[in-house]
Amino acid sequence: MSESLPNRELNELAFLIFQSLDGSISRDDVERMETILRSSPPMRAAYREYLSIYCELTSLLRGAQVNPSDINRPEASELWKAMAEYEKTAPEIVIPQAKPKKELIQKVEYPPLRRRKLSKWEMGFLATAAAMMMFVILFARFVSRRGVEVATLTNGLNARWVGAPVSMEFGARLTTGSDLWMLQEGIAELTFDNGSRVVMEAPCEFSILTSDQILLNYGRLYAAVPKGAIGFTVNTPSARIIDLGTEFGIHAETGGDTSLHVIKGKTTLIAGQKMKKISMEVASNTAKRVSSANRQIVDIPYNETLFARQVDGRRRFVWRGENLNLASIVAGRDGFQEVGSLSGLNPTNGKYTSSVIGKDREANPTYNRVADSAFIDGVFVPDGGSGPIQITSLGHTFDCPDTFGIFTHEIAAYKGDIKDQATTIPPVIIHGQTFPNESIVLLHSNIGVTFDFQAIRQSLPNLELKSFKAWGGLTEALAYLKKDRPDIDFWVLVDGQIKYERKMLQIEDGPVSFEIELHPQNRFLTLIVTEGVRGADNNRIYPYANDFFYLINPELTLKEKPER
Repeated sequence: MSESLPNRELNELAFLIFQSLDGSISRDDVERMETILRSSPPMRAAYREYLSIYCELTSLLRGAQVNPSDINRPEASELWKAMAEYEKTAPEIVIPQAKPKKELIQKVEYPPLRRRKLSKWEMGFLATAAAMMMFVILFARFVSRRGVEVATLTNGLNARWVGAPVSMEFGARLTTGSDLWMLQEGIAELTFDNGSRVVMEAPCEFSILTSDQILLNYGRLYAAVPKGAIGFTVNTPSARIIDLGTEFGIHAETGGDTSLHVIKGKTTLIAGQKMKKISMEVASNTAKRVSSANRQIVDIPYNETLFARQVDGRRRFVWRGENLNLASIVAGRDGFQEVGSLSGLNPTNGKYTSSVIGKDREANPTYNRVADSAFIDGVFVPDGGSGPIQITSLGHTFDCPDTFGIFTHEIAAYKGDIKDQATTIPPVIIHGQTFPNESIVLLHSNIGVTFDFQAIRQSLPNLELKSFKAWGGLTEALAYLKKDRPDIDFWVLVDGQIKYERKMLQIEDGPVSFEIELHPQNRFLTLIVTEGVRGADNNRIYPYANDFFYLINPELTLKEKPER
């Protein structure tokens, strides 16, 4: 726990400051106040806060500009100078005279009401007294909150703290006060008692001011504030950000500039000082930058993946707002890792291979589990000649068209162009565009694959699946063909229900694009591609031969679970 302020010395300091403000402090008392301030950094912080509150209040109530550096000099007290100046210009205020007390033994005739004037000095004195009373109340409230536990260290990854006053293990309690917390390496998550969650990323220096205010001297900070904690505030050297029901990220640079990225909801951004303050609301998907040099606010590009938003030290997992890459999952990875080199998945046995060959292979429409992928439920070769086919491990079925029951290429995932011509995979060209740096999934007819949402959710306990979105099409590299031209049927199913379909899709139709909303109760996502022409008609000998259908950067979009 951070050092608490002793009540006896704090009360003494308050009394000495009052004496200093009204010019009655003695030399001995000045020396005593200096001793208290030299001996305790928290006392010095309290002194600064004390004077700041006083100056703000006196300025607010009387419009006077008080210089804090001169406030403890009786011979040049700005407070009394301001009051004297006010005496010269302030209007007189009149109040009705109170009624005289009744005499019980006789009838009293009340004299006419007279209006008594308050002198300008009395008015100034009342304003000052009101400021002092408000100051005492606010200061007492401020002091009472110093050294109070208000937040818990709830998670982190590779976090290394410098000079922390407590052992920074998970569950450690952090307090308000003048302590500076310095995160030199790694990532740390704090959860405030009001439900606000803050993720800090090193290098970072901050202090906790109150139960809903934090000072970020430098570093990156992400905050998720629930509805019940609206008003949570982050202060930086150049700005103040007040939550209005939001998720937002802040980057306070060592040079003093502040960048704000509002991910969800809105905030109030305040820059500047006193009469030159600028205040504005910043909405979601918007970013602003505050210059430390002139306190000007300018627009900057919004970046939703700039800040660590979820951290799980046990799983060694950090989420910055990215979506799950379905090509990475097809390749047997976790959805965040790069796809890497070419990877193929055989639909007849659920086994991975590093080579994808072009060869006719006939298969029964059996459903095959995939043991080497945590997130793929199973694969199959679709053929509805004998009736509905199984498409999930829980027995969901699909009324698939009758096909030849033959596939030629494995389900494939890779990044960029394939250079090895032995793979027989033609280059991806859609709308005249190539994709040398994109993640690609090849679904050549006849083929099907099902993904397991439940397994994905278990790996991301604080995130939800929002949607599945993708775009793609048949490659234009085969447009020269006169026969055996590619055409396919394509389906997207969720728990056995069709959510998107394109029948008889041809190169001339251009790309397809879709986004399918997902719900917490959804369990399976199935993709199916079949041959577009049924049978060897129209001079087509092999109606499935050139059906190279590609999805470009298919992804499962994620969102954070609502803060409770």
